[in-house]
Amino acid sequence: MNPNNLDTEEIEPNGDFYADKGLLDLEQLCARISKAGSLVPSLNTALQKSSKILHERYTRNVNISEIVHGRAWVVDKILCLVWQAQNWPDGND
Repeated sequence: MNPNNLDTEEIEPNGDFYADKGLLDLEQLCARISKAGSLVPSLNTALQKSSKILHERYTRNVNISEIVHGRAWVVDKILCLVWQAQNWPDGND
């Protein structure tokens, strides 16, 4: 995997998608990954942080649909980062 290839433009397309920077700040996460040179520790930290925030929202009786959408959004963005960081073989080989 190449964490230096991460592009938030590809991860966060324009559109009416659920986005909650309080759960996951993609620009900050990409910067941390690039600086660290490794995806896994930064992604684990991001997942733990978002899980803690969502749990706090649950205990405050936030609408469960918002919590589920938030979790799905975080997981989707992290999967996009992992996909984008893969060193895929050249199709011409």
